[in-house]
Amino acid sequence: MALVVLLVILGSASAAVGLSGALSGSKSNPNQANASLAVGPQLSVETTTPTTEPPLPGAGAPGYFNSVTCASVSLCITVGGGVADVGLIDRSTNGAKSFSSVPVPKGTQRLSAVACSDALHCVAVGIGTLLYTSDGGVGWSLTTPPVSQTLFLGASCASALRCIAVGMRPRPAQPDGGVLLVSDNAGKTWTNSSYPNLTPGIGSVSCPSATTCIAVGGTVLVSNDAGATWVNRAVPDGIQPLSSISCSTAKTCVALGPDTEAQTNPSLSAIAIETTDAGANFEHLSLPPGSGYAVSISCKASTCNALGADPTGKFPTVGFWSSDSGTNWSTSSPYPPASQLRGLYCPSTSQCIAVGRSNAHAVAFVSTSLGPWTKAAMS
Repeated sequence: MALVVLLVILGSASAAVGLSGALSGSKSNPNQANASLAVGPQLSVETTTPTTEPPLPGAGAPGYFNSVTCASVSLCITVGGGVADVGLIDRSTNGAKSFSSVPVPKGTQRLSAVACSDALHCVAVGIGTLLYTSDGGVGWSLTTPPVSQTLFLGASCASALRCIAVGMRPRPAQPDGGVLLVSDNAGKTWTNSSYPNLTPGIGSVSCPSATTCIAVGGTVLVSNDAGATWVNRAVPDGIQPLSSISCSTAKTCVALGPDTEAQTNPSLSAIAIETTDAGANFEHLSLPPGSGYAVSISCKASTCNALGADPTGKFPTVGFWSSDSGTNWSTSSPYPPASQLRGLYCPSTSQCIAVGRSNAHAVAFVSTSLGPWTKAAMS
């Protein structure tokens, strides 16, 4: 089944048209962030342009964040997009209490995911865009992808120098062909991985060890050589497209995606699968009713948190958490009203960072011990 993606990217239509002409169709290392773009029933792009009104108190620039990760206890980085399709990167040095914007190279388009291998080296990916930093996110460099017209959706780093980028590239015979790239120098240069023919688009990747990586989207792929080669893994009773995967140990990973009918029936549940043997086998998980918008997951030890928002804005962000690696789930503390949150990263079992937009501005919220969410200051 070809991957069909709901890209809840609040940018102009020009980049979307540039990717495929018409993006429409029919119905990690535990410390790495996943792509925060929903994988769903239709390949389409929301084309609402961010307003240029003055930022709200504590809010970021006009636009949105899609993904967040923390490279250390204090250093966190979030990425997204803003006015005129330009990529946004904000950086925190106080554990996500506050963020400051950093310059992006000329030509950087909207960003979907960020991953760090250590406190100095990180990669960020997006629409035809691959960035890397070697100074903890202060300065970023743009590198040329080995494939053109690629929408990169996810990234993960298996070791200090080894990073993986995944996404999709439109092709006439396969409208959303999967792309998997590997870098051996922390994102400075990239090469194509070896993966099965006719692989559909890939939405997220996580490398729970220096050798094992798992990628999900319209299929499930597993690599045992840090992303150099990939094989398909079957999921019992089939699979709907998945948007996010997070690994809590070297063997346990949980992946999820929104239900294809959640926009018309918000009581539906998200789709989720789990492996406890490093990707050798997968089984389905049951998420609670009302989780159908969930698009991002972050696991630490046996605790997993998931969130997502209705891409039309009709319904607020929903959040759920599990203390037993996804077997049982409970509703999280309510997210701030009017927030459409897409990206989630939990540095520990007691702290999570959620990013997205609120009133057309990029925002980040922090929660401790599953308690109330506090808006991070933006500058």
